[in-house]
Amino acid sequence: MEKLRFATIGTNFIVERFLEASLNIDEIKLSAVYSRSIDNARKLLKDSEAVKIYTDLNELATAEDIDFVYIASPTSLHMEHSIKMLEAGKHVICEKPMASNSREYYYMKEAARKNNVVLFEAMRPLYHPSWKIIQEGMNRIGRIHKARLSFCKYSSRYDNFKRGIIENAFRPELSNGAVMDIGIYCIEAMLSLFGKPQKINTHGYVIKNSIDAYGVIIASYENMICCLDYSKITNSETPCEIQGEDATLYFDKIACPSKVWINKTNGEEEVLFHKEIYGDMKYEIHAFINLIRDNITEETHEDITESALLLTDQVRADLGIVFPNDVL
Repeated sequence: MEKLRFATIGTNFIVERFLEASLNIDEIKLSAVYSRSIDNARKLLKDSEAVKIYTDLNELATAEDIDFVYIASPTSLHMEHSIKMLEAGKHVICEKPMASNSREYYYMKEAARKNNVVLFEAMRPLYHPSWKIIQEGMNRIGRIHKARLSFCKYSSRYDNFKRGIIENAFRPELSNGAVMDIGIYCIEAMLSLFGKPQKINTHGYVIKNSIDAYGVIIASYENMICCLDYSKITNSETPCEIQGEDATLYFDKIACPSKVWINKTNGEEEVLFHKEIYGDMKYEIHAFINLIRDNITEETHEDITESALLLTDQVRADLGIVFPNDVL
């Protein structure tokens, strides 16, 4: 079977992690990288001359030796970059969040379908080996009444922000913010585990002339409540939990859990999963490759992506956050 040749758009740390993960996947091969800066591209490639460098998106789109493109540009550019590649007949795996808003995702999805190519959101937790264990563990804790999904991580760029140095992570014009960068993990995890809520209530703090720094979403279901807690300017090591009548299921971190366990009402603890996995992006890459090979659309994940963006649209509306990409 021939290897799928791929290109990358972006040169940040997440692209480096993607490339590291790709080295352990026999089915794919790096063919090219795109960056507006040749120097940044060379640093990413560590001066390797075996891979092409593009600084023109049109040239990348029309290149014949590329089967799919991994897009990790700023969120505000996801739609533009994705549609250009999709319309050129290239499959796309795009970093989370898929787009600035649900309207953009609609256009991206239509471009994929019209050109019979795969559009896939790189949401690591949903393809991590622990995720199936979490889903199966929910069947062992009795009737579920409450859940709390948390991701609070102090941004390394916040120190510079407080000094007046505004980096990309704190620029609303790039469609960034706590709910988009961090909260999206909690939102998509909730949708994967419990489905769409009946309603949500939003609380958050918006930095003047900047982004939302942290927030809480209370999602109501028919017989349960799920609390989503996220932040870019504080840390928390508190595990996520799903509370049932017979036991509580815990997992240590939402981005990619290394431990999943159950505490029963009698005080007994049972560990379901305990393993630190490095290079965990390989699981989402494998899922993406399988869709390309089988020429199918992963409707379940499409629905999660769309529902998540509809929720972030609502959260931002509640907080009065408007991105330039929201304005037609």
